[in-house]
Amino acid sequence: MYSVSMRQGIVITIGVVMASVSLGLMNLTTPDTVGPLGVLAFFVCLYIAIVCLLYIILLALRRGLGKIIRSAKYGMVIEQITGWKLYYYASVLALAPVILLGMQSVGEVGILEIGLLILFEALACFYITKRF
Repeated sequence: MYSVSMRQGIVITIGVVMASVSLGLMNLTTPDTVGPLGVLAFFVCLYIAIVCLLYIILLALRRGLGKIIRSAKYGMVIEQITGWKLYYYASVLALAPVILLGMQSVGEVGILEIGLLILFEALACFYITKRF
């Protein structure tokens, strides 16, 4: 059975709270009534909820792939990825849906914008890989 550590429990709790706040803001108010600070709060809560979700997914992938590839030489490499590095990846990857939502709220999102966002995400992940 999969055991949840205290850190993972805290991350899950924060993610659920932020997702609940985001859903509450979407269902109980409109952008006109909540104002600019409310819209900013929505984007921040959404970002934190996505970071928490991606962090838990990346932890589970690391654990799963570490067990599957334990016999190969890559198993040691996968197990050596730290929690902080996974957090950095999660924080960069969580920007993509928030940026897409922000771009969609201002105007259209086309192929060029999606391509530039993918390039930004790839460069950010490459930077994390080389730096940390």
